[in-house]
Amino acid sequence: NKLLGRIENQHGHILVEHALSYITASRSGLSEAELEDLISLDETVLNDIYQYHLPPIRRIPPLLWTRIRNDIPNYLVEREAEGVSVVSWYHRQFAEVSHERYLANPEERRRYHSQMADYFLGIWANRPKPFQFTDNQKRMFNLMSTDAEADRKVPAQPLIFTAKKEASTEAAQNTNASDVRYNLRKLSELPFQLIQSEREDDLYNHVLFNYDFIHAKLSCMPLNSCIYDYESAFEYIHDKEVKLMSDGLRLSSSVLAADPNNLACQIIGRLLPFYTTCPKIASFIDQCESIGLQHMGLVPAFNTLASPGGPLVYSLEAHQFAVYGLEVISSGQHLLTVSNKFIVFDLSSGDTVRIVDPKIEGIMTYLSVAPDQRYCVAITISNQYIICNLLTGEYILRDYQTPGSSTKPQTKSIFSSQPADPLLGAAVSNTHFALWTSQMYQVYTKKGELLTSQPTRYQIIQIELLPGPEVEIVCRSEEIKPDQEVARDRLIIDYCFVTNSDHPNETIDINNNEPRCLTGGRKNIHSALILTRDKRRMYTCCEINDYNVEMYVNKPHPINFKTQRIWAFDHQLFENKDRIFAFILSNDENYLMAVTFKGFKIFSFRSYLWKTCALPGGVRNIISG
Repeated sequence: NKLLGRIENQHGHILVEHALSYITASRSGLSEAELEDLISLDETVLNDIYQYHLPPIRRIPPLLWTRIRNDIPNYLVEREAEGVSVVSWYHRQFAEVSHERYLANPEERRRYHSQMADYFLGIWANRPKPFQFTDNQKRMFNLMSTDAEADRKVPAQPLIFTAKKEASTEAAQNTNASDVRYNLRKLSELPFQLIQSEREDDLYNHVLFNYDFIHAKLSCMPLNSCIYDYESAFEYIHDKEVKLMSDGLRLSSSVLAADPNNLACQIIGRLLPFYTTCPKIASFIDQCESIGLQHMGLVPAFNTLASPGGPLVYSLEAHQFAVYGLEVISSGQHLLTVSNKFIVFDLSSGDTVRIVDPKIEGIMTYLSVAPDQRYCVAITISNQYIICNLLTGEYILRDYQTPGSSTKPQTKSIFSSQPADPLLGAAVSNTHFALWTSQMYQVYTKKGELLTSQPTRYQIIQIELLPGPEVEIVCRSEEIKPDQEVARDRLIIDYCFVTNSDHPNETIDINNNEPRCLTGGRKNIHSALILTRDKRRMYTCCEINDYNVEMYVNKPHPINFKTQRIWAFDHQLFENKDRIFAFILSNDENYLMAVTFKGFKIFSFRSYLWKTCALPGGVRNIISG
């Protein structure tokens, strides 16, 4: 404050206050030319500078700002923003002091933002701006009237600059992309200034519901910066139409990121149902059907796409092939997906965070993530497995080898290109992972060192890796031929302790551990099953009640209670007629989700109610494995 007071006394209170106010009120700083233009449009500053003479051109002398800048070199800094060099405060505390000193008054703050909005709108470009002389100036210069006007020589602010001549998209000129330069400063600053000045009509007409502006911004800036304008406006102006436009753009994110020229067909296809009830959206659709035809000649005549307000938030469409595995990671912030690549998405914005390309033949068919989410293991259709570090993106790609086949590639079936004994799944702990085929499982360290390879008598359905490491195996309890389809399975659960290669002499005392389910009991279950962490409850479908979801509890065997436990029916959770592919249990085990062909069914153990979540039309879940 003392420094600013000294600069005001030295260079003039009004000039310093207004110049620093414009810098403070900007979104990302101002260039030297922009600051001089803004001061040249500010009548309060010009009347103070030109109290005793009439200038030939009514603009601020450039030397005045240079002197101020030279006296505070350590407090202002030059940096790049939107392709130009701008001046901004060196530290956030300097900006806060300036804001408190100059912009604390709401009316004054809105006035500065409004004048900056006028500048980036180009209102006073190539036209005189009216002003008034003071009474002292009228008497001093023998003027007939205090009213006057003068051209301030400020530049126009088109949305697009071209090599031939300045032109905007409003002129609807099709130019070569190499000859086009977008006005990034206007596209960035104008929405911010209109929102801060609370000029709703101008904000709607020139930015949020202006096809030219939105198309230009999508063509040169990330989609999220465009959505941010709508979200910022919605914080100040709770307008339903602003929210609908924001959601509509978010739904179209994958298409618009690939080609902004699809803006017209995306907006019409999604927001057409709101045409009769939302006038601003109707105006934007009209612009899409007129101006938008210059960018995309094919536009839908009906509501052909998912509209905002439904269950779909946005689509993540970075994969070229089908996705066979996904996991939510980073405390719910990111989504890990696998196809022929590992792709991590930001769930808050839909942006692609990371792409890891292991350059495999075919696609990955199974994904398992460690509980600490530091690494994951995926298997491929070519019988390879991939260990991927989720923190660094580094990966290890190896061929799966059965015992006795380490020196030669695994044989493949005569009638297909698939391996004779393909990998079916993977289970991962923080220190180890397991891979399994139909009747064989192998346990590795997380670095890929093989610890054990064990066959099983019956076909493996599922494996979970427990601390120790201990392998929990869910198998069929009867012989099934490869070409035999069995609608109802009989289940057996077994446990196997694996010796750690780092401690080969270590022995494990099974008798001192908590009693385990040694046989698991035998039940005619089908479709899917899932167990709780303590292995005391199982959720599945039983043959008697078709696809109804039931809960079984693990109890001691009535006779051999010291060595065996059985699965006993407890109660039915809910009635269901749809075929179930899989069960997913939430981390807190308060919710159970059943995956069906057309969507999901979620059951709450707190309220004992279930809810159906249907997928959008044309989207279906598929079975893998």
